[in-house]
Amino acid sequence: AEEFRASVGNMVVKPLVHQAVKVDEKLYGMYTARVTPSQKVKFDLLSGSPAILQEEIDRQFDIRTIVVGDRVFSLEIYQIGESVGGVDYRKAKPKDLIYKPHYLPLNLEEKCVKLVKQLGLQYGALDFLLGKDNSYYFLENNPSGAWKYVADYGDHPIQQAFADLFNKVRLV
Repeated sequence: AEEFRASVGNMVVKPLVHQAVKVDEKLYGMYTARVTPSQKVKFDLLSGSPAILQEEIDRQFDIRTIVVGDRVFSLEIYQIGESVGGVDYRKAKPKDLIYKPHYLPLNLEEKCVKLVKQLGLQYGALDFLLGKDNSYYFLENNPSGAWKYVADYGDHPIQQAFADLFNKVRLV
């Protein structure tokens, strides 16, 4: 972790599990956070609270992609106002987010479906960034990630995709 930190500029740290921490009877969520080269990091704490360490990518916007069977639905997520430059849009206030439907390149959609199937799943919530260099950067697949906002804000028929998939499943 220390070698990785030394090899990148800004780094982002994401807890493996979205946890809540209780401090003075208040609950606080743990989100992805930026760590600058000048910030002190206690890497010895990783043994008790594992995390994902990633190089921070200069982004145009975030993308949440939902895979249901062979169907793929994506949403662009922009942070505006007080949230501009944030590394975790989940921390933003609703007024500081703009959503737009997104359509991945076909070859990337095919790779998303293949990944989900190789994991033995029929559903995945994949997170990407579109970098300022116009490249797509895959961050993670969450096999139980939120999808409703992608359907609502992207005007995507995800509920119908679930219904179609369930109709194909034969119960024994």
